[in-house]
Amino acid sequence: MTQRGGQVPTTPAAGMMPAATGAGMQSALDLEDYLLGQGFAERTVNEYCKWARRLARWAERHGHTTAQLQPHHIRRWVDETVPPSRESRKQAHAAVRHLYTMLGHDGQPWTAIRVPRKRPGRPHPLTEPERRRLLDVAQLHGGPPGVAVVGLLQTAARASEACMWRWDGIGEDRLRFWRPKTRDWHEVPLRPLLASMLDEVKPAWVEGFIFPGSRGRQWVSYQALYDWVRHIADLAEVPKVSPHRLRATAISRVLESTGSIDIAAELAGHLDPSVTRNYYAATSWARLAEGTVALD
Repeated sequence: MTQRGGQVPTTPAAGMMPAATGAGMQSALDLEDYLLGQGFAERTVNEYCKWARRLARWAERHGHTTAQLQPHHIRRWVDETVPPSRESRKQAHAAVRHLYTMLGHDGQPWTAIRVPRKRPGRPHPLTEPERRRLLDVAQLHGGPPGVAVVGLLQTAARASEACMWRWDGIGEDRLRFWRPKTRDWHEVPLRPLLASMLDEVKPAWVEGFIFPGSRGRQWVSYQALYDWVRHIADLAEVPKVSPHRLRATAISRVLESTGSIDIAAELAGHLDPSVTRNYYAATSWARLAEGTVALD
């Protein structure tokens, strides 16, 4: 059968498959270097490169290289292999966008990936007794795990940001750190408790990262920091604690004490205060519940 224009469709020769595979996998390796050079967190880079390798394998099975794919190919790849969840589609969209931006592709094939709308949700900050218990146990425990928990509770930093805290980012009354998600610098007040705990773990030769990594890593991994948080939470007998809950707790506390969305947004580093209002919904419900006691 001939195609339009009289051209006969051909099947790639078997010897061409390894070349396609090599080209696609090389693109994934190049993507890793590209994203690290852009300042992305290592965990994010690993996730994006996984999607790039999946796309390369799919392209190989269909006789293409990654660079040859067009939007209709990407749409078919998504329909066949990418789970329909918002998180999966969002990651695939971001990974493919960075990949083809790196390759200098003019067709913008990533636009074929439709990301479902995010359902409005509410964060779940710790209760005040839970927060106090977690702070007390973290202070008694000390060390990097204790510093990490107190730091997250007093700075509202994301876990990816806390992993990359540096000693030269500590000022007299503030903490300055790099934000991989938004690729910019952010400053927050340095509270006395966190400052004193940092002094306790400060090495004699102060340089580099506050939480150095292992096995050749410059800074601690997200998983290690998450494990620290869970360990302190288990000791404090506070269930279902994660770095994000500590961030939500810090933002919620500022909202409760100041009543100012703008101040809380400044602490959280939200450029759009409407994002911070999601945290206010969680705290305002607790205040509403307290207020209805008068109705009993």
